[in-house]
Amino acid sequence: MDQEKQRQITIYFIEEAKEHLDTIEHGLLNLESMLTDPEAVNEVFRAAHSIKGGAAMLGYTGIQTLAHNFEDNFKIFRDHQNLKVDQQLQTYFLECFDKLRDLIEQLESPEGLSLDKADAIVRDSAPIFEQIKRHLNSLAGIKPEPVTAPSPPTPPVTPVVPASDRSLVAAFKVEVPAKLREMLQCFKQPDTPKNRENLQAICDQLKTIGDRFNLPQWSDLLQAMRAVLGNPSLQFRLLAPLAIREIKQAQELVLAGRASAIQISAQVREVMPAGVLVGEELRRQQWQNFLAQVGWLQTTALQYDLNAPEGHLPAPIWLEPWQDNNFINGRSLYEAFLQKLSDCEIG
Repeated sequence: MDQEKQRQITIYFIEEAKEHLDTIEHGLLNLESMLTDPEAVNEVFRAAHSIKGGAAMLGYTGIQTLAHNFEDNFKIFRDHQNLKVDQQLQTYFLECFDKLRDLIEQLESPEGLSLDKADAIVRDSAPIFEQIKRHLNSLAGIKPEPVTAPSPPTPPVTPVVPASDRSLVAAFKVEVPAKLREMLQCFKQPDTPKNRENLQAICDQLKTIGDRFNLPQWSDLLQAMRAVLGNPSLQFRLLAPLAIREIKQAQELVLAGRASAIQISAQVREVMPAGVLVGEELRRQQWQNFLAQVGWLQTTALQYDLNAPEGHLPAPIWLEPWQDNNFINGRSLYEAFLQKLSDCEIG
């Protein structure tokens, strides 16, 4: 990536990060009242998570580390809604917040954020975060983990990772971030039909990665995102954070071995064009369209043509579950019959 493209992406990240910093600062300045509002707690958690994800994607490890520390502590707020905080805890948090803001401001400065500067700020913040952890655990009644005597060292064991898993990890740690950077670059361009086509093409390429490893939930999400990016009523400034966040979160689930937990969020569904089907809804419609095409799904009763022409198959009796729209049973029966259908010529 050339320097100008990198600069544009960094500017976009800084603008977004500053908005998230405002959210976090507002929450910390009103810490006691924030803890009485679960949605406010979720907002600061998501803000820290977004900064962490963007920094990780662009390689700003110092910003990523501090944002991750905030995220971990905000999790305690979510898990202990009746937590009673004090002035000391708020002071600790605001001190660490100043460190995170320093990193963003240094990145925005003409000289940029050097690795040495970032490392120094992270080192300075580490003991404060440790104080936050101890203080939070005390307020929440969380007992510190017992200190046990160190066990004798054991020889390191190198786990044997299947080649397929290594390929998946490589794809989602290298190929997916590269495509996300391309997507960020497109969002920095004018909102034109051509640029929307480019964004949809990136979704197609990301979907292909999921297809390669048989990850239907990943592919369904990218299919939904493709439809959303083609919605001309939504501006780039609204689409960019939504698309990057949803895909990044799905990437993290895949790398954590939880690809089946990927879902199309309510926010994505709300902005999908009317009539667009994805995932199981699309597959259900495709099965039903197929049965209607070959005459196996009727409104009143199944009809069987035992004198079907050569190359075509009559409707077998075991497809009757489709008559009651029993999708699960009908689909499994159909899959058992799929090999025979390959010999049919259904136009």
